[in-house]
Amino acid sequence: YALDTFLLPAFGSVPLGGLGRDQVASLHYRLHKTPSMANRVVATLSRLFYMAEAWGVAPEADFTPYSSTTMILQIWKTPPTL
Repeated sequence: YALDTFLLPAFGSVPLGGLGRDQVASLHYRLHKTPSMANRVVATLSRLFYMAEAWGVAPEADFTPYSSTTMILQIWKTPPTL
């Protein structure tokens, strides 16, 4: 729910390297009337970045220009098979 309702509309076209704390904080603030959802959305985004790094899609502090948040979000929906 957090992914489809909040994260994809807000950050779907933003490259990984272009997503900053200020943008995440802005989304978090926009959801301030529903604090538990605001925290859930940020936690989901945090997990997405963690998994992107673990899967090698977003190496630590080394973002490729073709990587986009949309790609990470789609990968999250269908994790790789090991």
